[in-house]
Amino acid sequence: MTIALWLAAAFNAASAVFHIAFWKMFDWSEDLKTLRPENRGIIQTLNVVLIYIMIGAAVLCAVLAGEPELDGLARSVLAFNGGLYLLRAAVEFPLFGKAPLAQGISVIAICGLAGAGYVAIALAA
Repeated sequence: MTIALWLAAAFNAASAVFHIAFWKMFDWSEDLKTLRPENRGIIQTLNVVLIYIMIGAAVLCAVLAGEPELDGLARSVLAFNGGLYLLRAAVEFPLFGKAPLAQGISVIAICGLAGAGYVAIALAA
């Protein structure tokens, strides 16, 4: 269980770093200028909030890795975090379309496995 929680912490931390990189990776300083100010603000705000959630989940998993047993609240939080990644996998094609297909499949595989892993940890505890 401890190793799984450390892996979950690392995955969340890596996901947060990935989302921090969005401004550079997707050239948001230029690309988002084409949006109305409200939409530009919404996209960036949601990304910042998601980064916060991922960092919090990483810290939580690291703390829980040192616990001898997980209580109901801890398992619920882990299941919730799993739901976040499962939801991200589920919306890949409806929101991003089928192009490029390999990228979509990668996102579904990575997020789906991470989500299933979190739920498995929650259920196994």
